[in-house]
Amino acid sequence: MTTATGSILVLMHSALDSPGALESWAPASGYRLDARRADTEPALPDPREYAALIVLGSVESVRNDAIPWIVRERQVVAAALGHDVPVLGICFGGQLLAQALGGRISACLPPEVGWQVIESDDTAMVPAGPWLLWHEERFTVPAGGKEIARTARCPHAFVYGPHMGLQFHPEATASLLQSWVSEAHGRGALTDSERADLLAGGADLRAPAAPGNAAHLFTRFASRAGLLR
Repeated sequence: MTTATGSILVLMHSALDSPGALESWAPASGYRLDARRADTEPALPDPREYAALIVLGSVESVRNDAIPWIVRERQVVAAALGHDVPVLGICFGGQLLAQALGGRISACLPPEVGWQVIESDDTAMVPAGPWLLWHEERFTVPAGGKEIARTARCPHAFVYGPHMGLQFHPEATASLLQSWVSEAHGRGALTDSERADLLAGGADLRAPAAPGNAAHLFTRFASRAGLLR
């Protein structure tokens, strides 16, 4: 199998964010990442110029239309869907994808925070993990989509044609997690015990197979979306 070449648009939402594990996966798969700050750039690229669109997480709610960049980013996702550009949505991005396809977003109380094995109907597509879970809202799988992984609390992965929405964070690396934990603990959003548990898991990503599982998931998304040939 040879890989297609091209660029993938990655949308981030804070100074703490990075593509994480995607940074090593993309060049090995023949792609360049064009990472953009959707929350600060006044205009975003046309997704038709890219092989795929990946939308990462955010502390904001996809339901908050008072934030202009969320409205603008929803339009980018809709444009990608309308022009058959494959979309991978992660956490906030998964919710935004589900919303754009007609799914509903609601509060997940209490939030799911920590390293957890999930229930997967297709471990060849989505390994059971453990994965990093860190979210306060959840999506419903849009009509026409197929739920393929979940916890007892909510869906965690769905596919819809070439698109995939995830609630967990396969992009997480130890350094990326450290920055998230430090910021959240500093503003009082994490208890000391939650901080310790997250960092203990982040030191080795809870399981030696975690980085390989992430690369496997990204590759299966790319294969399903027709990006590998």
